[in-house]
Amino acid sequence: MNRSPFLFTATKAAAGESPKQSQTFDLQELVDDPNAVTIRVTPEAFRFGEPLRFQVRFDTHQGNLDFDPAAISYLEDGKDNLFRPLLWEGSAPRRHHRSGVLTFPGVSDQTQEIRLTLENVYGILERTFEWNLSNGNRSTTRAITTLWAT
Repeated sequence: MNRSPFLFTATKAAAGESPKQSQTFDLQELVDDPNAVTIRVTPEAFRFGEPLRFQVRFDTHQGNLDFDPAAISYLEDGKDNLFRPLLWEGSAPRRHHRSGVLTFPGVSDQTQEIRLTLENVYGILERTFEWNLSNGNRSTTRAITTLWAT
């Protein structure tokens, strides 16, 4: 199934809830695949203030996936706020394939972008997955790889 890079829907705001808080975001899957491991990240649909859940899949045919995804992950909201995962629900460390869901605290309705970063996976300093949440702006939805500094 092809997913659009960005989709948001608005429903009627509940009493005491701003229209922006009632938006539901359905963001595209991003893939990062350098250095012998592929990481696929798919955000589950969410609204501001609700926990953010990311489906994460690791695939490799070299080495082992014997790390704790919650220990190497963090989420940023573009306003210098950094969030550590609340929970990893997924497969235990294994050799070639691993998947699960990372859950983070919700972000405020002032958030315009979110960035999920996984650190030190297979010799890559950072793998960052970034989504822009402002008015359907699709141009900055991307995966970024930061190699080790020399």
